[in-house]
Amino acid sequence: MIDFTECVEELNNYKGSEKKKTLVYDNKKYLVTNTTIMKTKFLNLSKKLLITIAIIIALGTGAFIAFDNGLFKSFASTDLNENMLNTFTTPIEIYDINSNLISDDIYLRDLVNVDDLPSYTLDCFICTEDKDFYKHKGINYKSVLRAVISNLKNGSYTQGASTISQQLIKNTHLDGKKTLSRKLNEALLTQQLESKYTKKEILQSYLNAIYFGKGTFGIEKASKKYFSKSAKDLSIGESATLAGLIKSPKKYSPIDNYDACKSRRNIVLNNLYLAKKITKTELDNELKKEIPLNISDTDLGENNYNAMAIKEASKILNMREQDVICSGYKIYTNQNVKYQNALQNLSKDQTKYDKLMTIIDNKSGAILAYCGNSKFNLANKKMQPGSVFKPIAVYTPALENGTIMTCTPIFDEEINIDGYSPKNFDNKYHGYVSAKTALAKSYNIPAVKVLEYLGIKNSKAFVKKFRIDISEDYGYSIALGGLKSGVNFLDMVSSYTAFGNNGKLSSPNFIRKIENKYGRTIYQTNTSSKQIMSEDTAFLITDMLRESVNNGTAKKLKNSLNNVASKTGTAGTKNGNTDTWNIAYTPKYTTAVWIGSSDNTLMPKEQTGGGKPSEIASKIVKMLDDKTTFLAPKTITQKYISTIDLEEQNLVKLATPDTLDRYKKLEYFSSKFCPKEFSNVLETPKTPTLNASLDGDIVTLKLNTKPYMKYSIYKKKLDTDQLVAEIEDKSGEQIIIDKIGNDQMVEYYVKYTISSQNSQNIKNTEPIKVYRAKSRLWE
Repeated sequence: MIDFTECVEELNNYKGSEKKKTLVYDNKKYLVTNTTIMKTKFLNLSKKLLITIAIIIALGTGAFIAFDNGLFKSFASTDLNENMLNTFTTPIEIYDINSNLISDDIYLRDLVNVDDLPSYTLDCFICTEDKDFYKHKGINYKSVLRAVISNLKNGSYTQGASTISQQLIKNTHLDGKKTLSRKLNEALLTQQLESKYTKKEILQSYLNAIYFGKGTFGIEKASKKYFSKSAKDLSIGESATLAGLIKSPKKYSPIDNYDACKSRRNIVLNNLYLAKKITKTELDNELKKEIPLNISDTDLGENNYNAMAIKEASKILNMREQDVICSGYKIYTNQNVKYQNALQNLSKDQTKYDKLMTIIDNKSGAILAYCGNSKFNLANKKMQPGSVFKPIAVYTPALENGTIMTCTPIFDEEINIDGYSPKNFDNKYHGYVSAKTALAKSYNIPAVKVLEYLGIKNSKAFVKKFRIDISEDYGYSIALGGLKSGVNFLDMVSSYTAFGNNGKLSSPNFIRKIENKYGRTIYQTNTSSKQIMSEDTAFLITDMLRESVNNGTAKKLKNSLNNVASKTGTAGTKNGNTDTWNIAYTPKYTTAVWIGSSDNTLMPKEQTGGGKPSEIASKIVKMLDDKTTFLAPKTITQKYISTIDLEEQNLVKLATPDTLDRYKKLEYFSSKFCPKEFSNVLETPKTPTLNASLDGDIVTLKLNTKPYMKYSIYKKKLDTDQLVAEIEDKSGEQIIIDKIGNDQMVEYYVKYTISSQNSQNIKNTEPIKVYRAKSRLWE
């Protein structure tokens, strides 16, 4: 038989089916099939596996005996730190933007005496985490052997065999990396632990040190966190919930993953039953119960600045959050304490619904303040953006490629695009409105029309530049922020910083730098930004959103600051709303307020982004007091356009030098997409139409007028012309009443001219004849 390990290249080149193939190896010919090859491979791997297992078992057995007798104690790279086993605080230090140490007790531990805990609480942890806790000397050799064999079979390090003693060492002295040196230190320190402390003392330290998620260490703090009670008052089911949680605090979170948490709790309860700690009746009763969560409304949980900084640090350092907290790092954040305190006070303004707020520096992306009020981790929640998505998905790409200008008229009407029939919030149609007005007043139909013309593919490509993923969305509801999965809060808010930063987008960041426990800087943030749109487009969007503040849905911010742009958003169903937004920005800062429902409880339809979120955003903007101004780039130009052409023909044309001020309007344009055609409507004014009707001796004249024209209505009787009426600065149908005698025939005609022009440009309409004889009328 061919030795597979020595003939790899030839065998790998063989890719036939069951055809025979001759392979030459060591000057000998071998007739093989792929079946032969697979069998050879399997047999050789099996031999390797058995030999490896035998060696590991032999070495492991010797090592275990040596560990048990303290032979390797001197090889530990660190010593047992008794203070870390029962400390009230964690070693982490968090600093604000001015490098001042932040005083925060979120990571303090409330120590509990194990004698005060119910016996079933202790049993839940022992039966689930280490059922031989009272039998071994810190390391469970049988469990280690089972884990080694399982890992060899799987070809990876997936199974652990940590006892309670080992877990205590890992959570107080070591990081979470699965390396050989770390496991060796863990074993050696565990040996020291077992030699110095009783099992009772170890269990007490373990329960006070273990991580329960949501920035919570120790069973006492976890009990208060999840059930609003002391650990000594925990029920069997509550104890089982906490015992099940520690295996993976994120995966089994009762807040974020309730069903998984409940299943895990049931496993712990079953372990109690198998260990004969509870009866079958007790088991059945407990399995029927729901998890009685009782989280205080004032508990910010993970919705606070420090928790978010820890989360960011764990990604930067590729470490578990609890390891970051316990490893002595110094984290220098961008937190502005004044702003942070203001947001925390504002978060108490309304507690009925979930709330999340932030303040971001436009240029650097530095998150200056961040605060939420919810039982849920809002940082991980996907939210429906509603109309705050319109500038991102519709108006920005449309301005960027010249699809629209801010003054482009769009017809707001009933539409149906492939079965999609959006409605405006007020259930009305508004005829022709400018793109600026449509965005400021958040009309839905014009946004969908622009998206249709722009193209969904082009829209999605531009949204991607804002670092927002809508890859699974394909419909026109994108225009209105109706997304399949929604958006992340910080992704949505940070996208607006590009408008205030001349089209440049920076990544949002909580952390400036990180130092290790020795004071060496191991991370420094990169504050570089990327140009994702032209400066022209950023300025034009800002101009449109300032109109939202002055005359649109964000009008609650009108008196907060002269130089602020803002957009509101509301999302929900026919029966109520789920998400309400206000995102506002000045040249320096972007702030956002989201109020919504994370547990599918609908808010009333009256709760909109223009309401409470805008009210709170107004207070934040006032506090920021940014007195800088939005400056137009050199490529932005201001031009007067003819309002006559805009209103009568829905065309954007430049006003002529002779156009009166009342017939022109100043607008901003990108120099790339500035209109070039001048208005000619005043050069050749249309002849007005005069109609007449006779009733007895009363003549009723009807004349359609334009506001920029001057009209004189005359009655011609015999050789005399008599002025009947003069009309100027009026638009629409005008009615003039006159009177004629019996058996009379008169003619009516109109002299008309542009209001601003001289009398030499006056023109006459054709006369209309009226003859009173038997009430006949000729026209």
